[in-house]
Amino acid sequence: GTAADYSVLSVASLAIADLCSSTASSLQQYITMGAGSFTLSQIQSAGYISSAQSAQLVSRLTSLGFSPAQVAAMNIRQVQATFISKNNEYSLLSSNQAMTARNLADIAPMLIDREIDTEQTGTGYTPVIGVNITPVENLNIGVRYEMKTRLNLTNNTDEDGFGLFPDKEEVRYDIPAVLGIGAGYKAAPWLEGQFSVNYYFDKAVDWGQNFRDLLVYPEGDTEIRDREIEKNSYEIGLGLQIRIADDLALSLGGLISKPGTAKSYQSDFSFVNSSFTFGAGLEFKIRDYLTLDAGFSNTIYEDAEVSFYDPLIDDFYIDIFSRKSRIFAIGITYNIKK
Repeated sequence: GTAADYSVLSVASLAIADLCSSTASSLQQYITMGAGSFTLSQIQSAGYISSAQSAQLVSRLTSLGFSPAQVAAMNIRQVQATFISKNNEYSLLSSNQAMTARNLADIAPMLIDREIDTEQTGTGYTPVIGVNITPVENLNIGVRYEMKTRLNLTNNTDEDGFGLFPDKEEVRYDIPAVLGIGAGYKAAPWLEGQFSVNYYFDKAVDWGQNFRDLLVYPEGDTEIRDREIEKNSYEIGLGLQIRIADDLALSLGGLISKPGTAKSYQSDFSFVNSSFTFGAGLEFKIRDYLTLDAGFSNTIYEDAEVSFYDPLIDDFYIDIFSRKSRIFAIGITYNIKK
């Protein structure tokens, strides 16, 4: 609800508390006269209260959640104690609702629509070392190592509603070193398998600070965390190609991706999920020099659940980061004849 909604609720709760308080006070006279052990029907029969007064007390008790049978069994002392208890309960509820209304009113100006229009550009150079060997017939093995690339990105900002991307400011976003190993084995003229592993040395890079922390804490606050990496990430892929005819081949494959990012890395601006991807494709030779390739992949991501403390509301909340990805691709390869 809005601040106005909670203000209305606070007033309503306070009105119920006041009614309970005044009702409890009005019953004290009957207890003083010695009728505290009487039920409502008995005190009415004894002439202490009228039928209209009795009906009013019954109505107030049932509106507070008591059944007619429960009300009938109460004596006057119990009725008074009930109204005193409800006065305390609704007074506290009114106070909490009023506090919530004030907090929402304070936060409301921070919840206006904001826009970001920025482009980050940078240049990096990545030395790559690779080797390819064929130890036995039909087995091909490739190994490559891509070195870490220190990358500074420069903001080109037209609109920065959050103040996170000052124009012309540089931010670090390194590219980690990668060790890749792949192997392909042709088991038969019509069957070929492929296996690959990519290992990313993420712990050695700098990816800046957590965007969400930068939004809620003052600049330089010790609560602002770096986007940390708990362990290096990796990918494992497996593929199979089956040649049905000289001009037609089908392929199947899967890829497991396990990132090593810590919870401090995740934010609405950028997050990483563990995933599994499966795909299928075909290759069709239209002519000796012309080939059609088509493929489809579906990536299933694991939800990442992160708990954040927000000083604006002085409480924790949980963000669940999720995504979906389906890709369909088609291409034409043309071999230029000599």
